[in-house]
Amino acid sequence: MNTGTVQIMWKEIIVGFIILYLLRIVLDVYMIKKYEKLLKLFGVIEMDTLKLEAEKHLKLCNFFSVGPWNKAIYWTYNGLCWLLATISYVEDDEYDFLAYLGKVKNEQEFEMKSFVLALYYRSKKDFNQARHYYDVYLTSKHVNNDIGVIMDSVWNGKAKSELVAESVKKFENPVLRKLFAENHIL
Repeated sequence: MNTGTVQIMWKEIIVGFIILYLLRIVLDVYMIKKYEKLLKLFGVIEMDTLKLEAEKHLKLCNFFSVGPWNKAIYWTYNGLCWLLATISYVEDDEYDFLAYLGKVKNEQEFEMKSFVLALYYRSKKDFNQARHYYDVYLTSKHVNNDIGVIMDSVWNGKAKSELVAESVKKFENPVLRKLFAENHIL
């Protein structure tokens, strides 16, 4: 029986982990830049082409948006869900609109979902669902003050009309524009 010593090559293992880490950083940068490029193509290229590209990129981002250390990829993934929901709503496909918003991960960190769905269900006169999403909005992490001004105005009537008008002007998204009109916010 041979009881020789085992030598662990720590330097090679550490170099391997560093290379994997660097590759992951490059992949993260690629996913974020590709998302930004897709956003710029909205309204520039044909919607079907944009939707196909965004769906492919959504699958990639979904695969790598696992774990608590990937906040940038979560934001990218959720942004792609919002982009695809916007395309669906523009194409009058409310089923896909709701399906893409349903795919949003960590909705407590992505207040846009609850904001949009509260306005959507309010415009459909489904006040129970609208109130539910308003409550979800209240528990979410707030990063956009303009959303807060609009939500406060819609649900509590507290915000001043000039402040609401300024906040509404900052949103260029066609879905939000339509929902603002349907909720008599414009």
